[in-house]
Amino acid sequence: MGEEPKPEPRGVFNPRVVDLVADDPTSDEVVLVMLEPRRWGSDPNQLRQLEAKFNAYLSYVLGGYLVQQYPQYAERGVRFQLDCVEN
Repeated sequence: MGEEPKPEPRGVFNPRVVDLVADDPTSDEVVLVMLEPRRWGSDPNQLRQLEAKFNAYLSYVLGGYLVQQYPQYAERGVRFQLDCVEN
C-alpha cells in the first residue's frame, strides 16, 4: 500500500491551510487562528503572506466552507486571531 500524503504545513506562509479552528464558549465565537512561527521581519514577503492568509480565511468564512465543515458553528460569530512567536 502507498504512504498517506503528508499534511500541508501550517503557518502564515501557507494560505492553502486554515491553521486552527477553535471554539471560544466565553465569547460564543469561532476562532480562526493564523500561526506565525517566524520572527517579524525575518522574511521580506511576510506581510504579503499575512495578507494572502487573511484573505483566504475571509474566503473560507464568506464562501460558506467553515459552516460546511463545521455545521455546529452556523449561528456563531467568527474571530480572526494571529498567534505570533514574539510581540
